[in-house]
Amino acid sequence: MTDEALNFIQSEHNAPYSLYLPYTCPNSPFQGPLDRRDHQRQLWKQAAFLQASIERMDTRIGDVMDAIDEQPIIVFASDSFGTKIA
Repeated sequence: MTDEALNFIQSEHNAPYSLYLPYTCPNSPFQGPLDRRDHQRQLWKQAAFLQASIERMDTRIGDVMDAIDEQPIIVFASDSFGTKIA
């Protein structure tokens, strides 16, 4: 999803645009950097899996923010922990 968002951001725009990027991390189904079934079963019960997933999401959100040249309005919302507007 992030790569598609980056392609969209880097394409030519003649007018303001809106981008909706709904990450599902760290909600199930759990998907992480080592998203192979054998690793998934082992990491499912470990807090390290959630940490790795959240760190990966954070990195990819940073990639999107770095790609934006304009002064954007960014709304970061969660269904579990509140909302932050940057």
